Amino acid sequence: MVLQHLIVYGVVSAAFAYTAWVLMPRSWRASLLRRMGRSPAETGSACGGCDSCGPKPPPREQAIRIHRR
Repeated sequence: MVLQHLIVYGVVSAAFAYTAWVLMPRSWRASLLRRMGRSPAETGSACGGCDSCGPKPPPREQAIRIHRR
């Protein structure tokens, strides 16, 4: 019974840490990474919204056609 509680506490703690990390402002994450001895560029996130991939192309404009019935 105690082992089950420890496992649940571990899973909940991991979920909380992940959620806090993802929702944390980018500047705070960069500061924490620097304190851990890593640079923010080393993380290599695929699409974390860090603007490291360069500027995005402007969205292509499309006309909206309304057909009355």
